[in-house]
Amino acid sequence: MSPHQDSPKLVLAITCVAQFMVILNATIVVVALPAIQSDLGIAAGDLIWVVNAYLVTFGGFLLIGGRSADIFGRQRMLLVGTTLFTAASLWGATSTSAATLLSARAAQGLGAAVIMPVTLSLVIVSFPDGRPRRRALALWSAVNSGAVSIAFFIGGFLSQTFSWQAIFLANVPIGVALIVAVVTVVDTDRPLDRGGVDLGGALTITTSSVAAILTVQRSEREGWTDLSTLLLCAVTVTFFVAFIMLERTHPRPLVRLPMLRKPNFAVAITSISAVAGAMMATSYLLTLFFQRSLQWSPLETGLAYIPPSIALSVAALATAPLLQLTTPRHVLVSALLLLAGGAALLTRISPTSHYAADILPAMMLMYAAVGCAGVTLSVLVTTKIRDDDAGMASGVVAASHDIGGALWLAVFTSLAAGGAGSTMVSAEDSLAITSGYPMVFWAMAVLVALGAAGAFVMLRRWRPGP
Repeated sequence: MSPHQDSPKLVLAITCVAQFMVILNATIVVVALPAIQSDLGIAAGDLIWVVNAYLVTFGGFLLIGGRSADIFGRQRMLLVGTTLFTAASLWGATSTSAATLLSARAAQGLGAAVIMPVTLSLVIVSFPDGRPRRRALALWSAVNSGAVSIAFFIGGFLSQTFSWQAIFLANVPIGVALIVAVVTVVDTDRPLDRGGVDLGGALTITTSSVAAILTVQRSEREGWTDLSTLLLCAVTVTFFVAFIMLERTHPRPLVRLPMLRKPNFAVAITSISAVAGAMMATSYLLTLFFQRSLQWSPLETGLAYIPPSIALSVAALATAPLLQLTTPRHVLVSALLLLAGGAALLTRISPTSHYAADILPAMMLMYAAVGCAGVTLSVLVTTKIRDDDAGMASGVVAASHDIGGALWLAVFTSLAAGGAGSTMVSAEDSLAITSGYPMVFWAMAVLVALGAAGAFVMLRRWRPGP
């Protein structure tokens, strides 16, 4: 019997720390973007790739990361992912050019793509289905969600007190400690599946994802009728179709397509994409507003996210007992509607907006809604799942979060840039910075509200069981 069966609480602690590190680094650089742009001379239109280089490789290889855990063993893959992530963090800290930093961010994303599905898979197999697993998932999701929010404070503190390089260096001791803990606590488990790795599926879905983001960015600059935009769109569709065909014929696919037809899975992956995109874009745009329009320091910007972080974590922890009283359907729909309402409140943002009166209430509402939705979506996906599908399911969910989030982030930032005359990330004029924001937040509110309607309809007959 492996230690994660004997000591589930220790394994849960390790998975939470690993998950915290991975999610933290998806957004920790956002507060430091102005400093990174100034230091490395990154063009305004390319600045978003400091975030997306991580998210795209993270999301694109999550599926193969999750499947690898089933094939090669969870403990082994957790060690591989953590070692790669730690080395890439050291690489990022020593970067002296934009190309080097983006390469390090992509390598971080690859390591994270191995770590994240393994952590969720370990939680699934360490706790029995029902109340114990729901409690563990509530804590895991609270750490997951809290990392997103506290990332801004940690990023602001490190970049202002030391430098933006400290954001990457901080991962090194954490990564080393995790490697020691995994070797000590988690035994080498027996692989559940001896099949091959679907590398073609990982490459096609990653290529399709990158092409989709580039299509959105190119369309904002050149228009949808431009030849280069149309070619990128064709690449997106071609590689996505290739991915579907490979998954239908491969003996050990990254995704078993029939699984996606289940109502709980279909709702989960679409909702996670919308929620992730909404929150990534909100954080990105508000950070630029705080530092460029309100002239706040990175540390002041980070402090602005502390109250919403608390609301998010409290909501996540409160969701597990709430799910004992009602159904995931009702909780998820309510959370998505609250998120849409918070986005609608932010449509009023202007250069004269005040943090406490105009912005904080919307942030508190949105972050609490995300905390509640995160736990509920985790329950939707993991209920009655087989152990040998745990890695696959974890990879699908996490890939939906990062690929979908990166795509919607590109869409929303393109809308904002269009409203600001394509100068949003470099403009010093407060009016130029915020002129595209109302359109973005209205689009965000509509997207999430449609997600709520879809969840309400599709989960009408689905029951989680006892």
